[in-house]
Amino acid sequence: MKANIKNIAYGIAHKFSVSSEYFAYLALSNNINKIKIDLLKIDVEPELFLIERNLTLIRYCSETLQYYFNKLENPPEIIEAFLYVEFDLLNKIENNGFYKIPAIFTTNITNGNNKKYSATLKENIQIII
Repeated sequence: MKANIKNIAYGIAHKFSVSSEYFAYLALSNNINKIKIDLLKIDVEPELFLIERNLTLIRYCSETLQYYFNKLENPPEIIEAFLYVEFDLLNKIENNGFYKIPAIFTTNITNGNNKKYSATLKENIQIII
């Protein structure tokens, strides 16, 4: 079951990363490089990111997490599920309003047995300002 939960964690990181352009835009515009998302409480820190457009993506990832957990044989209870996003604003590449921002997406899941599962994905997020 460990591999399956880790795969779910990776899938959530990937699902979020492919739609994270507005998060990257806000991060770049406000010089914020770290974001913490609670996938169970549908919450995000810093509060600047707590807007409906972003909450829609967070809810989608949360629903996906619950869906795949429920497909596991004897699914464990999820105690915590966080997604951490780190934008490397110092190493961004800019060309005429086009930005490529390196980012790291890490999903951490803790089940009812207090076992922790983590998966990390590195991507370059591209935005136009």
